[in-house]
Amino acid sequence: MKKTAFLKSIVFLLLFALCFRPVNRVLSQPLDRRSYQWVAGFYEEPRETLDAVYIGSSNVYAFWNPLIAWERYGIAVHSYASNDQPFSAMPYLIDEVRKTQPNALIIANLNSLHDTVIKETHMHYLVGNMPMSLNRLKLTKHLAEEAGYSFTESLEFYFPIIRFHERWSELKQADFEFEINGLKGAATYANHLQGIQNITDRYVTGMEPEEPAEDVRNTLERLLDYCDEEQVNILFVIVPRAEENVATANTFLYLKEYVEDRGYPVLDLLDKTEEIGLETARDYYNDTHTNLHGSIKFTRYLSEYLIGQYGFRDKRGEAAYASWDAGREAYSQYLDPQVLDFEYDGSGRDYTLAEPGALKARVLQDGISVSWDPVEGADGYAVYRKTDSGGWKRAAEMAETGYLDSNAAKGGTVTYRVVAFRIEESGEIRYGKFAYNGVSVKT
Repeated sequence: MKKTAFLKSIVFLLLFALCFRPVNRVLSQPLDRRSYQWVAGFYEEPRETLDAVYIGSSNVYAFWNPLIAWERYGIAVHSYASNDQPFSAMPYLIDEVRKTQPNALIIANLNSLHDTVIKETHMHYLVGNMPMSLNRLKLTKHLAEEAGYSFTESLEFYFPIIRFHERWSELKQADFEFEINGLKGAATYANHLQGIQNITDRYVTGMEPEEPAEDVRNTLERLLDYCDEEQVNILFVIVPRAEENVATANTFLYLKEYVEDRGYPVLDLLDKTEEIGLETARDYYNDTHTNLHGSIKFTRYLSEYLIGQYGFRDKRGEAAYASWDAGREAYSQYLDPQVLDFEYDGSGRDYTLAEPGALKARVLQDGISVSWDPVEGADGYAVYRKTDSGGWKRAAEMAETGYLDSNAAKGGTVTYRVVAFRIEESGEIRYGKFAYNGVSVKT
């Protein structure tokens, strides 16, 4: 009798939540639209079409770019990420993924294991963007208990209207817009696209394994037990980011050994920045997140690893993946104003070629003069130009350290980037480092 009553209660709650879902969604904490795309967007994918799903916190969407992986390699790896996503949510999220993508590889961001504080706002961003289901209710209950919420305090996560019912006067048009942008979890926020921060002084790697805090170890152990029981095909990734200190970096060495001893693979990239091509001086927008340039390098590296280890095939041109082509085309509006053509091809780089120094641009009567210092080892220089609203276009290639742009239109701002290159005996060109901001001049 008690079991029947419990089941009836669950069914009632599900029906009630379903009926009030539209109102709940509008009258909730002001939505983080990024989390909506990264979580809700996953459910738009047709059944059994994804190669992998990358689950985790903000490191996922800052480092991994699904549309670059698609364009370069034809693999379909969707993000399922949210800000400060609790690592303890992983079993529930894997259950979510396996409902529609049972054969997809699970990629788990191991860095977020240390983020043990469950934040109220970010809990809304995760569970609030999931479709209503018994699994979502279980996850909500689990996170509320881990955060120490009472039953009354936890009700707002099931029914946001309880807390946010007075938001009517604050509502804006955006609160009613829930369209999936089709970008597969690719990041579009300004810091990621344009931010640059030198984290070299704070970037550390581990020296010797050091056991983490007990709650961290226990959380990981529960996940591995779940993976054993459910026979989950999972890859753990440690992304290259700055850590608080060497002791924290040491714990990743311990965790790597522990996970591998349990029979699961770990891709530890903390000491692989040079191999990936990541520059700690310019490829991050803060200590723990890459900018767009860094994410392209990381995505290339991880894509090639996935193809080599798991045999993901190239699906470009297949009708079932037309939405990926459409997503990449739509993403051009974010890529074109930031990325140079050769950046997509990792084999076409030579990071021993320094950034051309003393880059200057000035307006002359017959055009814009661009000048820079010579770079040791360079065979020539590529000059790129961008206007206020356009993308980067190659303006010229030359052996000299100066360029006169006589084609710049008047009445706007023109920005230039200059990249040194060398030519191999095979004729292939290798491009060096360059200033992401470039130099701008008003015409």
